[in-house]
This record gives sequence, C-alpha cells and structure tokens, in this order.
Amino acid sequence: MNDNATIICVGNPDNLRQTGYEDITGDGSINTFIVDSISGNYSQSFNYRPQSNTSAKFGQSVDVLENTMVVGAPESETDYGHVYLYNKEPSETLFQNTQILRGASGDNFGNTVAFSRDGVMVVCNSTRKWKSL
Repeated sequence: MNDNATIICVGNPDNLRQTGYEDITGDGSINTFIVDSISGNYSQSFNYRPQSNTSAKFGQSVDVLENTMVVGAPESETDYGHVYLYNKEPSETLFQNTQILRGASGDNFGNTVAFSRDGVMVVCNSTRKWKSL
C-alpha cells in the first residue's frame, strides 16, 4: 500500500496456470487495487505478470512508494532472480515497467524487496546477500 492508501498491490508468486493436463506453478502475478476518490472503495486496476519465465515467483515480494512499485521474482532464470521497477504518473492508474535488474547465478535476487524509509533507495535481498540499488 502506498503512503496515502490510494494503491494496494498484492503479490501472488505461486499462481497456477493450466497446461491442459495439469496445474503447474505459474510465473506469479501482482494485482493492483486503486481507491475510488468518491466512494472510498477499492477496485482491481490491473494484473501484472513477468515478461516471460515459468516459475519465476514474480510477486514473492512487493513494495509501493507513492507512484513507484518494486517487485521481486527470485526464481527468474532458474536461480538468478529479477527485480522489476515500475513507475506511473500521479494521474494514471497503470504502472509502466521502467527497469529490470538481474542477480547473479544462485542469488535468487528479489527474494525480498523494500523501499528505504526515506524513499531514496530500494533494498533487495537475495538468498546470499543484501544489495542496495
């Protein structure tokens, strides 16, 4: 949830996808909900998915600060991991992917993501170490 509670982002890293024969772990997704300024109710705005990668665990962690969203996908490229950065204009409801950061082999980069308290930095955890961006 962003600071003024107008956006809620919910990660679903283990969503299933149908193969026709069985359900297998999917890529993951983020669902965003935007508050209606008149009624105060939230409605689903959009469902975000990784660009491509099965079992990426996209949405393992997510954080929002004002108009910026950061999403972790620690199993992208098997065990490298990615961190996705999204931005949006204040008047818009959709975030646009602006940058994808990639970890090293075995990092599971993006296991945990968060903005620093002052919003100056995004902190990303891998299974091996913490990185500041």
